[in-house]
Amino acid sequence: MYLVHGLFPHDILEKNHANSKRWAVIFTCMTTRAVHIEVIESMDTTSFINALRRFIAIQGPVKHVRSDRDTNFVGAAKELQISSNINMKDGESYLADQDCTWTFNPPYSSHMGGAWERMTGIAKRIFNSIFLQVNPKFERFWTHISADGCRLALIWKYGGIYMDSDFISMRPIPDVNFLAGQCSQFSSNGVFGLSHHHNFSLKSMENFVQNYNGAIWGNQGPHLFTRTLKTFCTIPDFKSTEDVKCGNISFSNPKRFYPIPFKDWKRYYDVCPNVPTFNDSYALHFWNFMNKEQKTMVPGDNTLIEHLYKQYCPTTYAALKNNEPIYG
Repeated sequence: MYLVHGLFPHDILEKNHANSKRWAVIFTCMTTRAVHIEVIESMDTTSFINALRRFIAIQGPVKHVRSDRDTNFVGAAKELQISSNINMKDGESYLADQDCTWTFNPPYSSHMGGAWERMTGIAKRIFNSIFLQVNPKFERFWTHISADGCRLALIWKYGGIYMDSDFISMRPIPDVNFLAGQCSQFSSNGVFGLSHHHNFSLKSMENFVQNYNGAIWGNQGPHLFTRTLKTFCTIPDFKSTEDVKCGNISFSNPKRFYPIPFKDWKRYYDVCPNVPTFNDSYALHFWNFMNKEQKTMVPGDNTLIEHLYKQYCPTTYAALKNNEPIYG
């Protein structure tokens, strides 16, 4: 994984109505442009190191880090003794097992950070709309809410397809503008596609702010998409395997992405001598959020998920089977 990151400050409103400054660390994958945000309470090296540790714990090992020369970045690299292009003492690195390296941009070269500066600007605009009424410290689902907001803003800005990382892609998605039905009358936001500046994205961002409630799971995610979609058209129940048209948006039948519903997620890890064809599906969702037991794909166990890895992710499957790193 190739990683770059930036920092930006923001004032938030505490419960006693006092303003308090926090900083957000934004991590951007240079391959996929995926974004991960961590909130820190100060700009010191220790706070950044803790944010980096949290990122790695959630997203996995990092091969290369790139950033500008903020004092806390340089301090973190020195304290963690990560090999970099700045002269440091040799020592045992916190990230030695992953052979992580750190590249710092030359001084006075902010123009070299365009990839993450663009993402930083987008994240700032999202937080501008919600931080004044929200304190992340008291938000139970803050990580999920941040992810919901960022994916929506990025798709509005650039257009394209968003898909959660616990999907396995099987075949091309034929629609440009689509939402994924999780069941009748209910839209997921785990996978969707919209064109640049689509009106649905704009209306969803407005609804995100107007009807914000961080105490309800999914209120800023699938419930948001469902609320917004209902303002575009009356959503009929699904019959058979047909999709539903709502203006220029295709509301996909659950069989397209969710042929196995969340309550049956363990079926992916059951022994499966006869593999379903999933002919009506474009991708399959593995429901990692439900996987509290941390079940994994084990080569040779003859489970459904193993068969799917073999067929649709042969490179990853081979790496796991041979106990090789899956990141280049």
